[in-house]
Amino acid sequence: MAKCVIDKGLNYCYECDDFVDINPVEESYSSDVLILIDKNNNKYVLKIPFNNEKVIRESEIIKTINNKLPVPEIIKADSEKGFLLLSYIEGKPIAGEISDQLAFDCGKLLAELHCIPMELFNDSHDNWWAFINERFYVWAEVCKKILDKNLFEKCVDYYENIKTNLPKPDGPCLTHFDYRPGNILVDKNKIVGLIDFESSRGGSADMDFVKMKLYMWDKFPSTKIFFLDGYLSVRKLPPINATLDLYEFYNAFGGIAWCHNRNKLEDPFFYENKEILKSIL
Repeated sequence: MAKCVIDKGLNYCYECDDFVDINPVEESYSSDVLILIDKNNNKYVLKIPFNNEKVIRESEIIKTINNKLPVPEIIKADSEKGFLLLSYIEGKPIAGEISDQLAFDCGKLLAELHCIPMELFNDSHDNWWAFINERFYVWAEVCKKILDKNLFEKCVDYYENIKTNLPKPDGPCLTHFDYRPGNILVDKNKIVGLIDFESSRGGSADMDFVKMKLYMWDKFPSTKIFFLDGYLSVRKLPPINATLDLYEFYNAFGGIAWCHNRNKLEDPFFYENKEILKSIL
């Protein structure tokens, strides 16, 4: 396998003697991702996450679910240099209209992921709602710098009101934390891969429904029932009716902080999350 030298000070420099072509993945937002092609036309994925902790997290999660779910294989993971070299899965992210069967299969795949137990929430926490609360107020320290005062205060008030009387968490189980159509690979309308585990951790299963609501159910309402049927074919549904509003708000608020931390305040993702907050409030 080729030697890959990564120099972060030079915006990533690759010395890949065995590779004849290198193509960036434009749809990747959180990490830098490249498709490498060797002399025999074999493809590989080179992923450079935002920080080295994400290298460790993704590699450990993939090792945990390898041979259980359709995920890429780890060829090399180097947390010191900050990259993962992964096998390439022949497939494309879900885009456009979603068939009833594909919606069912997406729900089934998520349930299979949630059947994998974890010892703790967030690797170190035994109280899910305390973990959520801690993250919210870490984000709040960032968001108050970039949201106007009125909107920020409405966000905090909304959170304080909605976080009461929440149900017992469904977990800890393995949660993806970014389960959305763009991270599900398909070939001829069949699921062939699930990718991007750099944020995955022990969590409550209902957390993983929020992005499917945003990017599948809200765009194609008929998919919701089939998605839920697919999930129910494997395991009991978590209490999403009691928590999905909170998670949609929480996800948008966290997206604002994420954009600040990544210096992407002019990114469409920033404005998307800001509009979601306004619509909720």
